[in-house]
Amino acid sequence: RTLSRGSPYLELDADGIFLGDTVFDFEFGRLAVEVCEDAWSPDGPMRRRCYSGAEIVVNVSASPFRIGINETRREMLATR
Repeated sequence: RTLSRGSPYLELDADGIFLGDTVFDFEFGRLAVEVCEDAWSPDGPMRRRCYSGAEIVVNVSASPFRIGINETRREMLATR
């Protein structure tokens, strides 16, 4: 696996969390990761990561389940 853009090492904050819009290169494509609330912002990090070359964006979420939320998410993500 190789990392794109920037320095040859990953920059971490004091808690060991990756900073910035890192895009990972894999055989199956270019992958970026975002966390829960990032997906709900129309001008959020997903757009920046796609402009940085991400072909796949994985959103790690732990939102509570409620009836209809899956369809709401699909509709929202279709606009991104």
